[in-house]
Order: sequence, then structure tokens, then C-alpha cells
Amino acid sequence: MTRPTNEEKLDFDQEQSDSGSSSLTFADLLPILQRRWIIASLAFILVAALVFVTMLRTTPLYEARAVITVDYGLKALDFQRDSESERVELNMLNTIRDQIIAVPVLRETIVAAGLVSASAYRTSTDPASILKSRVKANTAKDSLSITITLRDEYPERAQKALSVLIATYQGKLAAAKDDKSQNALVFLRAQRDEELGRLEIARAAETEYMNKAGIVSNSSDQNPLSQRLAALNSQLVQVDSERAAGSATHEQVVKALALPEVDRLDALLAIDAISQDNAVEDQVRAVARDASEVATMSAKYGERHPRLIDARASLATQRNLLRQCGESAGATVVSSQERRQQQAVKLKTLIQEQEQALKEYRKDLLALGSLSEVTGSHNLLYQTILTRLNEMEVDSSLNERKTKVIDPPTASLSPVNINQGLMTGLPFLLGILAAVGAALVVETTDTRLYGARQIQRLTGLPVVGMIPQSRLLSPLGRDGDPENPQHVAESFRLIRAAVRLARRSQTGCERIAIISCTPGEGKSTVTARLAMSLASMGARVLLIDADMRRPTQDEQMGEHTARGLSSLLAGEPGIAPVTTRRPNLDYLGVGLAPTNPGEQLLSPLLAEAIEGFATYYDYIIVDTPPLSVVADSLSIAEHMDDIILVLREGYTDKDMLNLVTARMAPMMGKLIGFVLNGDRSRAAAYYGKQYGNNYRQTSSGSNSDSDSTPDSSTESSAAAT
Repeated sequence: MTRPTNEEKLDFDQEQSDSGSSSLTFADLLPILQRRWIIASLAFILVAALVFVTMLRTTPLYEARAVITVDYGLKALDFQRDSESERVELNMLNTIRDQIIAVPVLRETIVAAGLVSASAYRTSTDPASILKSRVKANTAKDSLSITITLRDEYPERAQKALSVLIATYQGKLAAAKDDKSQNALVFLRAQRDEELGRLEIARAAETEYMNKAGIVSNSSDQNPLSQRLAALNSQLVQVDSERAAGSATHEQVVKALALPEVDRLDALLAIDAISQDNAVEDQVRAVARDASEVATMSAKYGERHPRLIDARASLATQRNLLRQCGESAGATVVSSQERRQQQAVKLKTLIQEQEQALKEYRKDLLALGSLSEVTGSHNLLYQTILTRLNEMEVDSSLNERKTKVIDPPTASLSPVNINQGLMTGLPFLLGILAAVGAALVVETTDTRLYGARQIQRLTGLPVVGMIPQSRLLSPLGRDGDPENPQHVAESFRLIRAAVRLARRSQTGCERIAIISCTPGEGKSTVTARLAMSLASMGARVLLIDADMRRPTQDEQMGEHTARGLSSLLAGEPGIAPVTTRRPNLDYLGVGLAPTNPGEQLLSPLLAEAIEGFATYYDYIIVDTPPLSVVADSLSIAEHMDDIILVLREGYTDKDMLNLVTARMAPMMGKLIGFVLNGDRSRAAAYYGKQYGNNYRQTSSGSNSDSDSTPDSSTESSAAAT
């Protein structure tokens, strides 16, 4: 058995406070129902009976049913009807349905069918509302029919009332005059034609204005004028870019042309735009060729040689042509720049004119918008009149068409508002819910502890053992048999095994304090029988009764001593444990009850005595007072190795348990777990009746030293007195 640490218990408490109440499972609900079976049974019987009686008092209603449709007479059917025609037909069916369940029709039906004598209608101040609640009319879109149902206490009367209802509606429909609807139709048709004429005039005026103003688009930005203006701006940007690029070249050419003729050619050829001209480049090559020929002849012939003279004349001619080509190219650059300047001026003028035209165009669009608003108003009014006319034509068609009964009224032979299966199942289901709810309410309001799982959720402590409830327990005295009853004895063997597993050391003495929350939880009985169980396996055990306010171990052990623990703590010499008739078990009682037990337990003699006893015994078991009443247990637990908390199912209060665990906080590391006394679970009952009997047969009533535990599914539990 693993001993929980202080940190683990504090962490468990924190988790419990953070997570709140866990969700309720079936495993939690079943023990609650077992504990609260009386209140659950009463709630089940009461609610189930109440629901069943209420359902028995329900008045049975029988339903009559009929189906009607529209009689088209000799009118040719349109097998290719469009969606608008289907919508008109469905609207017509909905109108017929509303007219059938109209209050005037219902009132005449009540009188004509003799329903005024029925108790449901006779006692009501508004019989028509009663009949309306019993009549249902549903339209079928696919078959264009209406299904009518009527409920009544008697099937014959339901069938008769439905027949009268249909006949009353058909009579009112046949007697209705359509003069008013026809006049309305004539008026609306005239209004439709008149408004259509106004609409056409407005549309014509709008079209004429658009043609006159040359409006081809209603957009102020997306129109030909805007597009033309954008194109002109783009051209102007391009021309300005070309002007800026050729401005420097133009200035160089102008300066070169202004130079004397001697320097002009060289200045022109220094300009890239001139030197890269095709004609200039060709002429430069010609001058270079003639210059090379003159140089060759000068080296070969004399100055007056005819061929040299011709060559020099040709070179002069080529130079003159080169100068003319350079000047011509320069004139071309100047004229191109002037042409771009003129083009920019022209584009700016066109842009100004186009902007003015666009401004006028937008003014025309505003005027056209006013005409469009007038056209829209006439169109809206025309559509409104047309919609109303269509509605009136639908209403008028109702008077032209008659309803036809295709399925005559027929009443059901069994009530439609009573379900036999529901009458059986609903009381049972609601009764179960009431039983569970009542059990949970009582369980929630009950502050007592039930079951080991609930205690573990509250404290986080492990289960040391569970003692089943038994009416056969009484103080054993000197000669009592601790093996009787057998299932209780086996539960103490399980506790003994848990104590041995929780030993801090396999050598030396283990000192254990048994505490409880309040008196009456069976602490003293658990202490005595645990000591006997430990002694039965051969361990040397000392049982000390430290409950000096209400000592009970003398009765449990059958030993009555005048001098005991109170005398030892008072300093009297010669105080020693008494050897009992049970092997390996010694006992130290309280002796005479002192007047100041709390002060005596704080005496250093207590620690000295326990240390002295520890050298002779394997276990020292100490019975202490209830911790919620006095703090004596804390003084004793200070000198103990282990602490076991005894709780009683259905007796220990949750608030007392919280108080005790809070007081035990400084010594939670010594608390190895709790013993649940008076366990009433099914496992305890099964164990006591089945496993205990088998165990008794195999052990033949002898005390066993085995600490083996049964399977967890058959672990014992019940309550000791």
C-alpha cells in the first residue's frame, strides 16, 4: 500500500477545488438509488400514478377526414404551365383554406350540425374558437388539393360536422357576388393602361434627349469624350517628352550654324545627331577617300601635275558637299524641333476644347438623370398597379371556379389523441425521472457520507479497508471470538494487510493511532479488533486506550484496571501493560478517568512511555478521542508513526470530516488512509453471504495468518457497531 505524501494530498485538494463537482455517472447513481430507495419508490409511484390518472381523464377524440380540390369545369387544362401559373394556383388554394376555417363559416357550421348541444361548445363563451382548434386544413402543392380534418368526442358527430362545414363553405362561395371585384378589376385595368401610356411618354422623352444631346453612355467617365481627352493628354505627354529630349541638340545646332563658314563644318560634325546622319556619313567617307588619293599623288607627282590638280579639285568639291550636307542636317533638326513645338501648342488647344465639351456632356447627363427619375417613378407605379391587378384576378378566379369533394368525410374508428403505448410508457418514464430526481435532491441535501468513492473524492485518501454492516457485533471481552462473524473478520484481515504494507520499516515497532471525527463511528471496535487481528499472526501487539474522557476499551477487551495510562502520565511508578488471554496481545487501559486529560496527554512522560514500549512490541495500537470534539488526538498522533481515520457510512458528517482533515493538516504525512465502517454496498453483502461461508468451510473456523486479499470485485464492506 502506497503512503500518500503531504504534497499529493494538497494537490488533490487543489484539484478538487479547481474542478468543482465531477459529472454524475451511472456508477455513482446506482448506490444513491439503493440508499434512497424509499423516497425514490414513493416519487416513482406518485408521479407515475398522477400521469396515468391524468392520461385516463383525457377525453378521447375521433377524427373525420375529407379531401377537396378546385373544379375547373369545361376549361381546358394547360399542361405546360409556367412557374407563375403554379404560384397563382397555390395562392388560390391557400385562400380557399383560410376561407374554410373562417369564423363566419365555423359559426354557421356549429348551428347547422347541432354542435351547440355538445358540452364542449355549450360551456364555452366562444364556440367558434373551440371548433377552430379542432379543425385543420392543409394544402398539397403537388396535387393542388386541401385535406380537412375535424375532431369530436363521437365519430358520427365528427363526420356530420365536417360534411356540414364543407357544405356551408360551398354555399357561401356560390352565394357570393363578384360585382365589387369586377369593378375593381375594371378600375385597375384602366389605371394600368393609363400609367403604361405615361411610362412610354417618359421613356420616349428620355430617348429623344439622349439623341439630341448625343449621349451614348450614362457614365460621366466612361464615354467617347472622356476617352478622346485621355488620348490627347497621352499624345501631349509624348510630344513634350520628345521636345525635352531634342532641346539640347537643337541649341547645339543653332550655335554651330551661327559660326563663320570656316568653323561651321567642324562644329556641326561634333554634334552626334549631325555626324550620325546617313548623308553626312557617306560624304565624310567620300572626303576621306579623296584626301587619301591627294596624299598619294602628292608623293608621286609634282605640284603642277594635271592628275594632282584634278584630285585636289575633286577634294574641294567633296568638302563643299560635306558642308552642305551638315548644314542640311542641322536645318532638319531645327525644323523638327519647331514642328514639335507647334504640335504641342495644337494639342493643348484641342485638350481645352475637349474639356469644355466634356463639361457640357456631364451637364447633359444631369438633365438626363432627372428624366430617368421620372421614368423610374412611372415604372414603379405601373408595376405596383400590375401586381395588384394580378392579385385581384386571383381573387376573381376563386368565384369562377368551384370546389369539388374528391374524398368524402370519413371518421376514424379509434381515438386519435390517445396512444396506448404512450399511456404505458410515459408514466413509467416520468416515474423513473421523478425517482432519480427525488433521490438526488435528498442526496444533495444530506450532509452524511456514503461510500468509499465519495470519501476519496472529498479527501483524496486511500481506502485502508471497508467493514461491512453487521448486527452481530458486540464487545468481544476476554473470551469473544474475533472470527465471528466471518465476513467482518476477513475485512479486518484486509485492514491488517494494508497496515503491514504501509509500515515505514520492516524492523522495529510500528505505532498507529486510530482516530475518528465524532463519537459513535465504531473507532473503539475497529481499534480492538485490528489489534487482535495483528496479534493473531504472531506479532507482539500493545493496545493502549488513550480516550481518557470516554474510555471503552475495558469493555472491548474484558479487562478492568484501576491503574492505567492516566496513572502513568501522572508519574506513578510500576505501571505496565496487562497481559490478556489472547496470545501476543497486551493491553494498557485508561485506569481512573483524570480531571485534566488534555494536560496529561501533553506530558513528556507519554513520549517516554511509548518509546519504552516500542522496544518490546511490534505494533502499538492507540485508541484516541474523536478529533472534532477535542484535540487530544493531535497530542497522541505527534508520537505515532501512522494514523488511521475511521468513518461510518450514513453517520459521519461531511462538515465534520472537513474539520478533522483541516486539523490533521500538519500531520497529513502520517495519515495512511481511512477505514469505512458500516459499508452497505452490494460487494459487502455478496462477500458476507457467499465468500465468507466458503472461507469458513476451508479454514474450519481457525484464525488465519494470511494477509492475502480477495479479488477487488468481491472486496468486503459493511458497518460495525
